[in-house]
Amino acid sequence: MPILRTRYDESTGNSPNNPRQQLNEITPYIDGGLIYGTSKAWSNILRTYSNGTIDKNGLLASSSSYKYPENNIIGLPMANPPPPINHDKYISQHYTEKVNRYFSKYNLK
Repeated sequence: MPILRTRYDESTGNSPNNPRQQLNEITPYIDGGLIYGTSKAWSNILRTYSNGTIDKNGLLASSSSYKYPENNIIGLPMANPPPPINHDKYISQHYTEKVNRYFSKYNLK
């Protein structure tokens, strides 16, 4: 059975003192992908474009308990986000505020 492996650093894995090191091509060493997303569209929504800071009033889709999005019980913004296309319209018209499209086994509504 063929096994698909991830890419590795070719200068590693040639001796017991130099184990093979995997390459991470999507996210950096400290993986913030679940918090900030892995797409350019989501990271642009979160940016202030001033001193490299994140917009504290970015108004990502949220509930009254500030979990992102509604019914996301773990509270990570990118775990089940609405699409970033026309995100300003989603926020201004509160489309993501009360939507029940997020399945959660903890949703007792």
